[in-house]
Amino acid sequence: MKLLISVTAEDIVSGEPMCSGRCPIARALDRAAGRPRWLSVSTFDASYSTSIAHYAHCELPDVAKRFIRAFDHGHHVEPFECELVFEESA
Repeated sequence: MKLLISVTAEDIVSGEPMCSGRCPIARALDRAAGRPRWLSVSTFDASYSTSIAHYAHCELPDVAKRFIRAFDHGHHVEPFECELVFEESA
């Protein structure tokens, strides 16, 4: 499944560095995935679950990996969009 995420300026201001569930990309994924029950974003991948029987996982594209590293280290970052391609299990 493909999801287009849009990291906004508000996501950047409100996001928390080094926080897998509240970083700017996690906030954008939360919206794009329809407010899942659980989600996590690392510097390499993202996962979320909408129910006990549904789990989705993807490797992040390079643009997202660079964004996370810059954001977590306090560097200036800009809003961006990218497509995430998830593998799902049900």
